[in-house]
Amino acid sequence: MDGIPELSRSPSFFSPKDAAQLRERLAEIDAEILELQARLVCLATARKPIVHSLKSASFPVVSIPPEIIAEIFLHYVDSAHIGGTGSGAPYAPGTRAGGFGPLILASVCRAWRAVAISLPSIWSTVQLYAVPDTISPTEKLLQCWLPRAASHSLDIQIGSPSGLDLLMPLISPYSLQLRSFSCGFDTPISFPEVLIRGRIPSLRRLEVSLEVTREEVIAPVTAFFDAPALRDVHLIDFTFAWILLPWGQLTNFECSGQTAAECLEMLQYTPLLEALTVDLSPPDNLSAVAVRLDRLHTLKFSKYQESIHLIDHLTLPLLTHLELPVLTQQSASHLVGFFARTAPSLDSVAICDTPAYTTLACLHAMPTVSAVRLTDPPGTPREFSEIFDALTHDAGLLPNLKSLSLSPCSGVEIPYASLADMLTMRRRAHLTLFELNCEEDRPFEPPIDVVEVQRSLEILEVLATGGLNMKIRGLQKLSGSVDPWALCPR
Repeated sequence: MDGIPELSRSPSFFSPKDAAQLRERLAEIDAEILELQARLVCLATARKPIVHSLKSASFPVVSIPPEIIAEIFLHYVDSAHIGGTGSGAPYAPGTRAGGFGPLILASVCRAWRAVAISLPSIWSTVQLYAVPDTISPTEKLLQCWLPRAASHSLDIQIGSPSGLDLLMPLISPYSLQLRSFSCGFDTPISFPEVLIRGRIPSLRRLEVSLEVTREEVIAPVTAFFDAPALRDVHLIDFTFAWILLPWGQLTNFECSGQTAAECLEMLQYTPLLEALTVDLSPPDNLSAVAVRLDRLHTLKFSKYQESIHLIDHLTLPLLTHLELPVLTQQSASHLVGFFARTAPSLDSVAICDTPAYTTLACLHAMPTVSAVRLTDPPGTPREFSEIFDALTHDAGLLPNLKSLSLSPCSGVEIPYASLADMLTMRRRAHLTLFELNCEEDRPFEPPIDVVEVQRSLEILEVLATGGLNMKIRGLQKLSGSVDPWALCPR
């Protein structure tokens, strides 16, 4: 305050005027203190009923028993991403892409935190990304994280090959709990195999990728050979010579990046295989290697697969489900020959982005099939009509058909009259499920016969009332009076 003497001066130098000013200022301060104290009393008085109301209020979430909250957490929590933001760490904690796992739920309130900490399973799945300059915070977080999983089985993915040698010493103390493990090997291969070799008795699923040129492979990976529970393996670019596995016990195998010959070499050692997925390199000169898999029931080819001729060398007597790549007329001949040679009791098939003529040629070779899924089917009304008309008039085509799915269908007007006729006939032949998923991205609006569409929708409505399970989604609104959404809402 202006005019008040400096308090650092000795009181012996104060004049009577200075002393009067100080007493006046002291009185002002005391009055302000009393005013603030009175204000605090008023606020405390106003606070009490609010606190009482909050404590007595019943919030449904708070009233949920902890065991129910725990069950909800088990279904909600996804895997966590732990690690830095380097080139080998595409996901960073704290970003929208980064998975927080149970951390968000544990931060809501004390009760939820207690529930989250008491559930080892929600801490058991984690994706790790580490580069040398971020290993320290990752190490500290892992030292707190993994103990939360207690004795629960662990599913761990190392997303940054450059951090493999840094992270394995942190993971190896928990190797006995590993249920699923995924990692990549880069240049140079510096995988500390001794840390887990012979110490992975619970490992059931393994995914490993070889991210080096084939000339850089130094020695085979042997860490996963002694894994008595291992059943499911996905190898990316690895060949038989570069990794030692308990091949004879595998039941599920996926190979990516190998040639057909390299794939067949591995399949010779998998007599118990039940499911096979292949995404192979371009065709190579196959030797006359024949592989018989007596237990295989599922075979899947990737979408753009050029090595369909792999099937020429396979005998699969128990095959029940087949997922095919984009087929040409020439590649389809391999499939027709396979069925003529092995005659499996196929139950379901999925065909992707294949012309109608080729699709029908394949389906004719599969008389036992009862479920068909056409993914990204041909995009013209004429080809749809060709498929629908064949299913309507050819009784020898898929005589056991019970389920038909077309998804997604984009940029095309569905021939509703042909569709209605086909479903009417196939319903009498025991069709129970029809799915049609249309994407609303047509580049133009073709002329529409509203009367014909109205008649078709009326037929579909009768079929639905009669018990046919129809799931039709994305149909465009055809006119002000004809609205497919009214028949089959989303």
